[in-house]
Amino acid sequence: MRSSVMWIMFGLVLCCASISKAGPMNVKTDGTKTWVENVPALAWGKSGETTLCGALNAIAQSQGIKTDYATLMGDSGLAFRLRWWRKADGAPGWCPSSPVGEFSPWDQRAAESIGYTIKFHDHMDGKTDMSRYASDIKKSIDVNMPVLAYATTLDMGVIYGYQDDGQTVLVRDPFIGDKDHAMPLAKTKGFLGFLSPTGKTIARRDAAIAALKAAAGEWRQPPVPMKSITGDGNYLFGDVAYAEWIENVRTSSTLSVADQKSLFEPSWWTFSVLADARANASKYLRSIAPLFEGDAKAAIERAAGFYAQTAAKLGPAFGTKDAFLGPWTGKTIADWNDAVRAREVQILTEARKLDGQAIAEIEKALAAIK
Repeated sequence: MRSSVMWIMFGLVLCCASISKAGPMNVKTDGTKTWVENVPALAWGKSGETTLCGALNAIAQSQGIKTDYATLMGDSGLAFRLRWWRKADGAPGWCPSSPVGEFSPWDQRAAESIGYTIKFHDHMDGKTDMSRYASDIKKSIDVNMPVLAYATTLDMGVIYGYQDDGQTVLVRDPFIGDKDHAMPLAKTKGFLGFLSPTGKTIARRDAAIAALKAAAGEWRQPPVPMKSITGDGNYLFGDVAYAEWIENVRTSSTLSVADQKSLFEPSWWTFSVLADARANASKYLRSIAPLFEGDAKAAIERAAGFYAQTAAKLGPAFGTKDAFLGPWTGKTIADWNDAVRAREVQILTEARKLDGQAIAEIEKALAAIK
């Protein structure tokens, strides 16, 4: 659903995870092929547009862990987050990494939701032969633990098996769907995440309170510096991110063709993730509301309603194909005219208002929680 060109700079610890057995053993071997059974397929529009949570949910299902995509999106805070990268000097330049989930602290929150930690290896500069990790992947699969990976593209997938002594890996990938797919480990895209069980279970009410605090805090999160291929910049969050995104789209007709192209993909990609996130924010809040009482419960339910309205404002564009012209529309940047941009500004302005109302209710809920 998005192009394979993605530039993401991660401040993550680059070391192997210690691996121990977790979940029911579903490891099968047939000749030189070894795999973990019951790892569901990943697919756009089905497993979730925030591919980190989609991939983690697939791994959780293979481990017999009771969770779902909406729970991971909520517990991590990704269901409520809006992030938008801008150059520090305000000059044209945008980064498609804006909506991506595999950044700290969101990735670790998602992992903690199912009782794991993640340690990543980031070699996205293309200078490392990824086949060096064959033995680590074998060890993980052999003890029933799939591995997070950028497989065919820079979208999160799952390595669920191997053959040829680990030089070939079996992958779940949102661009592949339910088809079996084997590929050389050396051809993967330079990013692996090894999971380790913590042995700890977070109480659902505690996880819910942490998620509400994250939602409220990140709505007003100050800019976070992050360098991208286009130069020094900042991730903007929440209300400020909306304001900047809206202004960037509104004034994009004044940009050069090259600068419009720089904005086009980050905009439609962030939109597609946002629509999915807000639908799951509503679902998550409705699921946690019964954990609370009185004013807190009522405020959470109202917030869920506002996020449902946000999703309802965003979602129809996928059918009408008259705004945020991602690949699913069959259109290109050549179709991104003034009328389309005006429609996008209208949609984002309405979504911003509704999100702000949702956050106000979340803050009321937090004030009422004893």
